[in-house]
Amino acid sequence: MTRSGRAHRVVVACGRRSDVHVAQHAVIFSAFAVSGTFMGLFMEKGEASLAAAAAEHLGGRRTLGCEVRSDADLARAVEDGLPTECLQALGRHGVSDREIHVLIINPRTLSHRRHKAQRLTTEESDRAARVARLVALTERTFGNPEKARAWLHGELGVLDDRRPIDMIRTHAGARIVENVLARIAWGAPV
Repeated sequence: MTRSGRAHRVVVACGRRSDVHVAQHAVIFSAFAVSGTFMGLFMEKGEASLAAAAAEHLGGRRTLGCEVRSDADLARAVEDGLPTECLQALGRHGVSDREIHVLIINPRTLSHRRHKAQRLTTEESDRAARVARLVALTERTFGNPEKARAWLHGELGVLDDRRPIDMIRTHAGARIVENVLARIAWGAPV
């Protein structure tokens, strides 16, 4: 069944039966889906969770030292502090060193952590996981890593001519990008 069919069923179950209400609430509902609240309804059969996809963007089990299958697993890994090697994995997914230094950790601190073989702090790990999650979500939305990179690095009118990658510096900005991606996934105007 299509994503819109699933949303229609849920919206009807909430007592909103008209097509107008379905259209109006599909965008709101999709924001919940992207945030993970109802993500299970939108995953294709056999598709990994967004947390698992984000973990792969951070280097996977080999780099993280643990299996990530859920948001709770990713949260535990973040709380423990991610290894600095996860930033190289992000680089392989189109996040430049400059973006890593602006969004996650400044270069001098990163050099110090690597020299002392220290892990990222919880806050730095959280920022790294946020970037990985948004990159994974963008790739999932566009179905193509190259298209996803181009979208993340292009200025968007809906974001006041800012690049989505720059918006994910904060949690609030990341939510805005998630909502734009949800609208794209649903075919709603952006």
